[in-house]
Amino acid sequence: MSELKNEMRKAFEHAKDAAEHAKDAASDTAQNVKDTVVASTESADVAALKADVARLSQTLADLVKNQTNQASAAFYDASERVSSAASDARDRISSAASDVRDKLADSASDARDRLGAVSGDLEATIERNPLMAVIAALIAGIFVGMMSRGSRR
Repeated sequence: MSELKNEMRKAFEHAKDAAEHAKDAASDTAQNVKDTVVASTESADVAALKADVARLSQTLADLVKNQTNQASAAFYDASERVSSAASDARDRISSAASDVRDKLADSASDARDRLGAVSGDLEATIERNPLMAVIAALIAGIFVGMMSRGSRR
């Protein structure tokens, strides 16, 4: 994700640098043309220089437009990749959460089934040997009573 941010930042900085370079070049060229026009006294040279300046200005405008379009396209591509990566991550997280939920539901169902089976076995044992069940309960009660009594001292 940070790699895509870096790519976007680099594309934006590249476009910014290109625009600044074009601006500086246009400014330098305009100053050079101005100096040349002032120095030139012949009208034919002035007309040719004006035409050159117009062509140069158009070329620079086209260059800036091209650099801006390239930066915009790079930014759009990077944002599409970020959006796609975020969507993929959301899908993977959703799938993983669904898998965990299903496994927990299966585990709970298994535990419920086992508890039911143990409960059924215990009931069957009590029904077959009720006297043993009463004796086991009495022994368990005495044991719990002795333990709780021992902890009070």
